[in-house]
Amino acid sequence: MVDDLADDDIMLLDNGEQVFLWLGAKCSEVEIKLAYKSAQVYIQHLRVKQPDKPRKLYLTLKNKESRRFTKCFHGWGPHKRPPE
Repeated sequence: MVDDLADDDIMLLDNGEQVFLWLGAKCSEVEIKLAYKSAQVYIQHLRVKQPDKPRKLYLTLKNKESRRFTKCFHGWGPHKRPPE
């Protein structure tokens, strides 16, 4: 849900084709490093479990979300931005 994307959070989204690591604006460097490492481990796990469905990891920053990311959410648009 778009409303779950808070400034101080980091979220991992797997849409079945790509994996996104979304970073809120107020995340610490330690949180970012740990989340990135966790995302890498997750991708490696997927490669073992689903070798026929390789996925790329995309870094996504708050308010700079790509169309690839936003289309994973029903109703995302200029009127529906993550809360400040």
